[in-house]
Amino acid sequence: MVTTFEDGSIAYLSEQASVEYPRHFAEDSREIYLKGDAFCEVSSNKQRPFVIETQQARIEVVGTTFNVRSKDNESFSLSVRTGKVKVTSKKSGKSVFVTAGQTALLRDDQLRALQTRDFDQFNRYLKFIHFKDQRLSNVVRIINENTDSIQLKISPELGDRLLTVTFHNDSPQTMAQLICLALNLELTVQQNIININQPK
Repeated sequence: MVTTFEDGSIAYLSEQASVEYPRHFAEDSREIYLKGDAFCEVSSNKQRPFVIETQQARIEVVGTTFNVRSKDNESFSLSVRTGKVKVTSKKSGKSVFVTAGQTALLRDDQLRALQTRDFDQFNRYLKFIHFKDQRLSNVVRIINENTDSIQLKISPELGDRLLTVTFHNDSPQTMAQLICLALNLELTVQQNIININQPK
C-alpha cells in the first residue's frame, strides 16, 4: 500500500503494515505512527522535521529515503538509502545518527549503527505497489520516480482524480494502460513519453 502525505512524502507499506497520521500536519513538525515495515521517501523541510513513532523507536528525519522494519515483539531496524536519520530507543532514550549505507539496529535494548548488508530491501516495495484512493498526480509521480526508460504525463485537469489500483512488477506501459482502463482515459505514446488524457 502506498500512502502519500500532504507534504509530498511517501510511505510504501508492507502488506501487514499500517500508518496513522493527521489530515494536516502541525506547523512545526510532521508526525506519523507506523506499525510494521515500510520504505519511506521524506520531502526535505528543515523547519518541519518528519517524525515517525513506532512501538520501539522514534525516528526524526529532515529529508531522506530509508527502510523501516518495526514489528511488534521483534527487533527494530532502519536502513538509510539517502540522507541522514536520527533514531531514538523509546526504552533506553539512547540515540544514533544513521547515514546512507548504514543500518540502525535495536535488539535486546541495545541500539547501534552498522553497515547495511541487504541493499535489495530498498527495491522490495516497488515490485508490488497498491494505491488506495490516491490522487492521479501522486501515482504518476511515484511511477516516474521509479522508472528510467519511459515517463508518464497527465494533463493538469486529471491530477486530482482519485485512483485505487495495484501493480505487480508491471512495466510503465502496462501501468499506464491500467490507469486508463480504471479512469476511462486515453493514452498516446511519443518516443519515451506516455501521455494520459481525457477521451476526445
